[in-house]
Amino acid sequence: MNEEEIRHYLRESFPRLAAGLERRFAGQASGEDAVQEAVVRAWQHTRRGAAVESWDGWLAVVATNAARMEVRRRLAEERAVTALASLRPVQGHRTATVAEAMEALPPRQRQILRLHYYEDLEIAEIARLLEISPGTVKSALHRGRQALARLLRPYETTRRSVVIGWMLAGTHPQEYTFELTGDKHEGLPVASLRCVADEPGGFGTAMQMFRPEEYQGKRIRVSGRLQARGVADHMGLWMRVDGPEDHPLAFDNMSDRPITGTTGWVHAEVVLDVAPEATAVALGVLLTGGGEALISGIRLEEVSPDVPVTGDGGRALADGPRNLDFTEG
Repeated sequence: MNEEEIRHYLRESFPRLAAGLERRFAGQASGEDAVQEAVVRAWQHTRRGAAVESWDGWLAVVATNAARMEVRRRLAEERAVTALASLRPVQGHRTATVAEAMEALPPRQRQILRLHYYEDLEIAEIARLLEISPGTVKSALHRGRQALARLLRPYETTRRSVVIGWMLAGTHPQEYTFELTGDKHEGLPVASLRCVADEPGGFGTAMQMFRPEEYQGKRIRVSGRLQARGVADHMGLWMRVDGPEDHPLAFDNMSDRPITGTTGWVHAEVVLDVAPEATAVALGVLLTGGGEALISGIRLEEVSPDVPVTGDGGRALADGPRNLDFTEG
């Protein structure tokens, strides 16, 4: 794509594609920003000597992917801020930090964030209440979230672990470590997920997230050997299958069969179906509260339909509602 083609595209096709993306993603992503990013990539593509048969089609795909990634980023950002906003006072400095960050925001941003995240009001409801446009509410939410992200950066909810391929996440990852112990179990390395806080306020997880294409339409199992050391609450394996717009399609964290206390090595597994429309698979080891979880021999494999799924996904739906009036004994 040479300079003349770029000028022609910006003049003839740019506005139409940008407007189309705005409509497609309901204003959750900037169509102009997405198309601008696509044009920059096209220029870089050309400078590397790559040939493209149809620039219009190529740019449309790249811009759509850029807009989709922006929507996913905003959704993830909203979930993080929502989690921060829901922290209880007993969780100490985290709640105080969020409160201080909120107070540092401009009054209108602070007001709209509180109405949306604390009072659970929808954008249209906030607009009517404050007598402003929904676009102004969206803009204030976006700017407020960006400001909170900067203010709360020292308290990020995800950080890198020291084990290749894994990251440390959860509600309080700063209260946990994840590293190799140097020991082996049945010939395989042992990793440790350990709480280092005197009074832990949530949970930590060592996790991975990856594309689902290899497993779509299949039933998969994550399994491994776990050992609990002084686990006051619970620990276990977990797995989640995400669908379009990051909606969870299947999930199990062994909450109905937790590992607690101090144990020897035990086998643990989670089995889920990966729907054809799945967009991501995440898995890991969870430790809630204090103690240490030792992990070895994690495996991910396809299993036959005869292997039952675990967790809530394994419970068959009832034929209809029951005991709605609470009269059954």
